[in-house]
Amino acid sequence: MLKDWPEGVASLGCDGVHISNASNPVDMLRKRLPADTQLGVSCGESGDAAMQAGEAGADYIAINANQTDLAAWWMEMTELPLVCENIETADEVEALTRLGVDFLFLRLDFNAPFATLCAQLSALGIQGR
Repeated sequence: MLKDWPEGVASLGCDGVHISNASNPVDMLRKRLPADTQLGVSCGESGDAAMQAGEAGADYIAINANQTDLAAWWMEMTELPLVCENIETADEVEALTRLGVDFLFLRLDFNAPFATLCAQLSALGIQGR
């Protein structure tokens, strides 16, 4: 997935593009992208923006992790996959997992040593090897 660069999808052979600003015209982006391209849209804290993005052709929407009420409503009312991003605490991971959100977007520093990455995941309540 590319972030905020829909023009690069076809030339780089990427699976999709993630748009970090819901105010971009999703319907226009959808028309410009190859038919099998995944299109995701960050909608922050706005349920209205999420609904509009879905209606305009997004394949998934992303909201801020602290919006658990919106996440719960979305999971109950829609079939469009939900990504929760900007996760900061293990409590958010636990709450979102309990709600059954489709995906959690974890921001990790891949330039950090492996032990640091493991510590970051552990701090979020995610155990790995």
